[in-house]
Amino acid sequence: MDLDGDGISDILSGCWPGQLYFFKGLSKGQFAPKQTLKDQAGKDIKIESASTVFAADWNADGKLDLLIGDVQGRVHLMLNEGKAPANAFAKAQQLSVAGEPIKVGHGDSHPIVVDWDGDKLLDLLVGCGDGSVLFYKNQGTAHEPKLAKAQILIAKSDDFAGGATARETIRPGSRVKICVVDWNGDGRLDLLTGDFCQFQKKTEIPEKDRKAVAEARAKQEKLMKSFSEISQEYSKAMEGPRKKETPAEAEARQKKFQAALDNKEFQQFSQDYQQSVTALAKLQRNANSPEQQKEVAELRAKLDVTGKKYSAMMSEVFLYQLAPFDEPEEKTTARLEKIKAYHAKQFPLQIEMMLIQEITRPYDSGQMAGSVWVYLRE
Repeated sequence: MDLDGDGISDILSGCWPGQLYFFKGLSKGQFAPKQTLKDQAGKDIKIESASTVFAADWNADGKLDLLIGDVQGRVHLMLNEGKAPANAFAKAQQLSVAGEPIKVGHGDSHPIVVDWDGDKLLDLLVGCGDGSVLFYKNQGTAHEPKLAKAQILIAKSDDFAGGATARETIRPGSRVKICVVDWNGDGRLDLLTGDFCQFQKKTEIPEKDRKAVAEARAKQEKLMKSFSEISQEYSKAMEGPRKKETPAEAEARQKKFQAALDNKEFQQFSQDYQQSVTALAKLQRNANSPEQQKEVAELRAKLDVTGKKYSAMMSEVFLYQLAPFDEPEEKTTARLEKIKAYHAKQFPLQIEMMLIQEITRPYDSGQMAGSVWVYLRE
């Protein structure tokens, strides 16, 4: 996909928070650092979380438009109203069938555009959270697509069709992401899917690891008990009468909540936190040299600082997440202090749990897998 029209392929990506990212191709397999895609008003494009994105000339005007999926299972279209080579993406509109907006099973929609039935018109294919893949035939024109009722190309996975989930083999799962290509070179388009599944695996713990795994599992039990205790404190702090809001007040509060989540510092914090915990977990298991032990101590110190920021940020986000309490101000202040204290306790417990999971996860019966499947057209 060449979004900027320079003759070099680029990369587009969605993300869990919802922004869309553009990686400009530099030729020879090299790409520039990510840029956040913006609309024609200059604002970051963010419709919902768990975004997916696909670029295609939806209305045959010679410009690449954006098809966007989200966690709710909807499909959004942002038409490109710019003049080549510039892009100017208009306000998002939901794609619909017979007047009803598309909303696929179990959310996590992943739309792509392709001439699936060979009639020279672009159709819509959507991967779904329930493991299915849907085909929406374009029964309109190239310039004015009109989608027919969905046809099922791949049925939903056993996990959503009443099948047993405790299987011992990896199988087609959920959150399907799709790609269309002539896989076997027979002149017909085939379907590739990537997905996520959970399965049961019998594992034998090697003798050399048994003591460490047993100790880690014992720590896990204690941590889970601590989690449970502080969660009860949090639940109590959340109890209480709420003020009745007007629609305008509720909308204003939701905007503040979303702005807090979209804050670049908050997003960078989340990314740095995950990277630091992952690095610490890997390093801590084999930290034998003084240099490695020093690095472990530095990462620990960094995470301690991060924890204080986390408590402050989460307490701020909470202010806008729900309607305010209907009570005297001093009572709300005391309540918020309890909530802040919960986040301060929860953060180090969460880190310890993640570190322990690096030891226990390979030997847990419940396993997770991401896999790729090919469905040949016959």
